[in-house]
Amino acid sequence: MTSRPTQESTLLEGETSRAMNSLSERVFHRKTKSPEEIQIKTGLSNFIITQLALLAALWAGCFPLRKAFAAPEPDRQVPFKVSSVRLAGFLQPRIIANARSRLLAMDEGALLAGFEHRPGTQAWIGEHVGKWLHAASITWAYTGDPSLRAKMDRVVNRLLRTQKPDGYLGTYLDKDRWTSWDVWVHKYVLLGLLSYYERTGEPRALDAARKIGDLLTNTFGPGKRDIIASGEHVGMAATSVLEPIVLLYRATGDSRYLEFANYIVSSWDQPNGPKIIQSLLSTHSVAQTANAKAYELMSNLVGLCELVRTTGNRSLLKPVLIAWDDIVRRRMYITGGTSLNEYFQKDYYLPNEGNVSETCATVTWLQLNLQLLYLTGEPIFADVAEKIIYNHLLAAQHPYSATFCYFTPLSGYKRYTSEMNCCVSSGPRGIALIPTFAYTLTSKSICVNLYNTGIASLPLSPKVTVVIHQRTLYPLDGGVELNIDPSHPVRFALSLRIPSWCPKAVASVNKGKPIAGKPGTYLSIYRQWRQGDRVTLRMEMPAVLIKGTHTNQGLFAIRRGPLVLCADEALNPKLRPITMAGLNANAASELKPARRTGTGAIRERVFAAPGFMLERQNGGAVKPIPRTVFLIPFAEAGATGGRYSVWLRAPS
Repeated sequence: MTSRPTQESTLLEGETSRAMNSLSERVFHRKTKSPEEIQIKTGLSNFIITQLALLAALWAGCFPLRKAFAAPEPDRQVPFKVSSVRLAGFLQPRIIANARSRLLAMDEGALLAGFEHRPGTQAWIGEHVGKWLHAASITWAYTGDPSLRAKMDRVVNRLLRTQKPDGYLGTYLDKDRWTSWDVWVHKYVLLGLLSYYERTGEPRALDAARKIGDLLTNTFGPGKRDIIASGEHVGMAATSVLEPIVLLYRATGDSRYLEFANYIVSSWDQPNGPKIIQSLLSTHSVAQTANAKAYELMSNLVGLCELVRTTGNRSLLKPVLIAWDDIVRRRMYITGGTSLNEYFQKDYYLPNEGNVSETCATVTWLQLNLQLLYLTGEPIFADVAEKIIYNHLLAAQHPYSATFCYFTPLSGYKRYTSEMNCCVSSGPRGIALIPTFAYTLTSKSICVNLYNTGIASLPLSPKVTVVIHQRTLYPLDGGVELNIDPSHPVRFALSLRIPSWCPKAVASVNKGKPIAGKPGTYLSIYRQWRQGDRVTLRMEMPAVLIKGTHTNQGLFAIRRGPLVLCADEALNPKLRPITMAGLNANAASELKPARRTGTGAIRERVFAAPGFMLERQNGGAVKPIPRTVFLIPFAEAGATGGRYSVWLRAPS
C-alpha cells in the first residue's frame, strides 16, 4: 500500500501545536492541571509532599551552584546527577569517543596559549579553554575517569596563574581590553570555571570566578562602560555573559551579580542595543531580532532562562517561548539543526547545501531546549532535544574519530576537522550533555526522557534508591524494557515520554493490563514499585515519507522514528551523482532493513527503499530507471568523505 506523504511544514507544526496551544497556560498559571496530573490516580498527596522535599534536596544536591542561594522555586523537572546514569547501546560509542579521543587528547598548550602568551592569535581564542572545561567537567562527572580529572586540574592551575590582580582573565593586551570578543571570552572562562567548581568543589575556581565577576560589575553598568558597545553582533556577544553571571550569583549569593544580570537585560533596550525581549514580543521572529545571529541570540536566551530560574519571574519565559516556537515552525531543519551562514534566515528558507547549522548553534539550540524542559516540564522540549541529538548533533561528530564539522549540510559533504575552532570546541559540550536529561524528577514522578540501553541509580530519599535497568534497540526499534528495582518498596509515578512522532504506544507492568500513551505526552504509571517489577513499552516506529515544501519543493525524505535517513553515494554506486536519485511514493511503506549496502558490503543500520535514478537516454531524453536506494542515519552519512543527501527527488 502506498503511504501518504507528510508535508514538511505540517510535520513540524504538528509536533508543536499540541503543546503550544496550552503551553502558556501551564507555564504561567501553576494551578492549571496538566494531562499528567489528570492521569495520576488519587491518593498521591503524601507522595507529592515527600517528593517536593526531595526535589528541593535534589535542587541543591544535583546543582552545587544552587546550594548557597537556592532559586525561589525549583524546576518542573530536575535532572539527576549525571554520575547516576550509564548509557550503553546506540549512544555509548559517541560518548566514549568524545571523552577519550577529543577531551582527554586535547593539547593543553593550545587551550592556554592565548592566556600564557597574550595577545591571543585569534580574537576569541580564549573561549576554547572555557568550552573544554565545561565539557570535560560534565564528562568527568559521568565517567569518573581519573586521567580526565588530572588533566582538568592541570588546565585550571595553569589558567589561574594567568589571572591578573584585578581579576582579568582574558587574552587581550591591557590597551585592548573589552573590545571585540573580550567579554565573550570571559563568559566562557566563567562557564568553564563554574562547571569545574560545580563538579569538583575546588574553591580556587570559585574565587577566580568571583574576581572576574567583580571586575565585570566594576567595569560595566550605568555611568560606567557600555556593555553593548563592548561586544559584537549588536552587543549580543558581550551580553551573553548573562548566563554565568546568574550562575555566579547562585553560587555566592552576592546581590551585586544579580544587579549586574538585571543591568544586562535592561541594556538590550538601549538605543544601540539588540532589543531582544522587545523585538520578540512585537515581531515573534528571531530573524527580525537584532541582526539575527543565531548562536549569540540563543546564548542570551539560555541566560534569560537561568534568570527565570533564579528570580522566579516566569513572565521572562514568554519571549523565550516565542523564539522557540518561531525556530521550530519556520527555521528548523528536519534534522533538528537551525541557521544558515550562522544567521536565522527568512521564513521557511532552509537550503540543504552550504553553511547549514553551525555546530555552535546546534549545541546552543540543544541547551535552550533542555532549559525549557526543566523550567516547564513539557515533553515537547525533550522531543526536540532528541531530534537534535540523534540527527544534527551526531551528524556533526565523526562516528569513528575525534573530529567535528563547523557546518553540517543536509546535502553535500561533511568537512570534519580536528583544528581548534569555535564549533569543534562546542561539539564536545553537546555530546557531554546527552546523559544529563535521560532521567529527571518532578514533584510526582521519575521521568524517562531518553531511551537507550543502560542503567540508572536514582535516589528518591536518603533511604530509598531506585535502580532502573533499561534494555532497548532504540532508536532503531521502539521496544523498551525497564526493570525497576527500588531498595525498598516505594510509591511513585514512572512517566515515560511518548515522542510526538509515535502514532501508538502501549505499556504494561509485569505483563499486566496494557496502558495506552498519547504522542507528545508522558505516559504515567503510579503504583507501589517493588524489586523485580518490569515495565514493557512498545512504541510504533513507522517510516514516514516527508514531502518537501518551500526550498524542498519536489523532494522526498524519510524519517523512521527519531532518525532522519540519508542516501550516501559511497553505499549507492548506482546512484551517482546522488543529486539525480529519487524515492518512489511508496518508499516509506516499502522501507526494509538491509544487511548489505549497494556495494555488497555488510553494514549495520542500513535500510533499502524503492527509488529511481534519472538517466539520459541516447535520444537525449531523461528517463527514471528503477533503483534500490540504500539509506543510513543522517548521523552516519558522509563519514568516508563522499557526497550524500537527505532529500531526494520525488517522482514527477
